[in-house]
Amino acid sequence: MDAKSIMEEKISVYEKYKYKKFKLKCKKCGKIQDLPQHCGRDMIPFHDKLVCWMNLAPQFGGKNCGQAEIPFHHGERMEIIEV
Repeated sequence: MDAKSIMEEKISVYEKYKYKKFKLKCKKCGKIQDLPQHCGRDMIPFHDKLVCWMNLAPQFGGKNCGQAEIPFHHGERMEIIEV
């Protein structure tokens, strides 16, 4: 992917998540928990990781801020659900 395509993908993902509320859910037991936060907002799933919203927001130019693995529960990666 070239730099323009990557930025377009980041903007698309940011737009999808910025006005909706998502949580993490265990696939086995159904436990639901909040997404971790970074820079005062929920982190956003991007390429099998959670990233700070500032990584994707166009006004910040895709700055390289925080990122984390999507948590595991009962040995499986949790899924992201819209609430």
